[in-house]
Amino acid sequence: MLYLKAWSDYKGKLLSGLIFSILAAKNICFVDKRDDVALYKTLCKIQKNLKRNFVCYRPTTPTGENLLEDYSEAKKKNFFIRLNNLIKSAEKALDEKTSQRDACKAWQRHFGDRFSCSKSEDETKVVDCAWENTEEFIESYFSVKIQYNLKIDCLVSQKGFMTRKLYEMLSKRLPLRIGKILTFYIADCDVPKPFAVKWKVRNVGKEARRRNQIRGQIEDDCGNHQKKESSDFHGPHFVECYIIKDNVCVARSRIDVPIE
Repeated sequence: MLYLKAWSDYKGKLLSGLIFSILAAKNICFVDKRDDVALYKTLCKIQKNLKRNFVCYRPTTPTGENLLEDYSEAKKKNFFIRLNNLIKSAEKALDEKTSQRDACKAWQRHFGDRFSCSKSEDETKVVDCAWENTEEFIESYFSVKIQYNLKIDCLVSQKGFMTRKLYEMLSKRLPLRIGKILTFYIADCDVPKPFAVKWKVRNVGKEARRRNQIRGQIEDDCGNHQKKESSDFHGPHFVECYIIKDNVCVARSRIDVPIE
């Protein structure tokens, strides 16, 4: 279940944590001392059963509710494409002809730096320093049922320089450097008030681990629907925003922040 939630969190909106929990419980395949093989077989079983009948029934009250009933054909197609890609990567990783490093890279395409790859024997061995996995997931705190639209954006500013939107910089291939002030904000949201806003800032990559600053905690909004950060060190980062209404996460959005 944790692998499925981690995959969904890294890849963005797939299925809710509750749905993944139910699917994992119904399709899990146990393999002694081999999480990778167990995950692969479980994924194949989930794929087979969902293609046969795209349903996921809630085992708790209201019992029998199909949690996948409202999924459009486009969302189903997108999910199956991503699931199939993950299964293909798993097959490559488990192939005896695949090196350990290439197998790790195959998993990294779907889980990010949760899989830490060491170099081959012919290369200088790189050992990650000790780092604490502080990342949290919204599914651990709230039920997730995406019902509304949410879009976040980011303003990049620095004294003496013109303020720009992050997506404009990236589209023009302007590098995002260290030392910038990043203001993340809700650009579009159709969730009816009242609601609560929560944020997650995640630092990814070797430099974040070296500094022991991967972060990733779920944090409350300060009251103005904004999250202010600074670009302190290079590497990939991402920020997610969640809208909580009636104790349910009803909307979420993510923005990637590549700092050069």
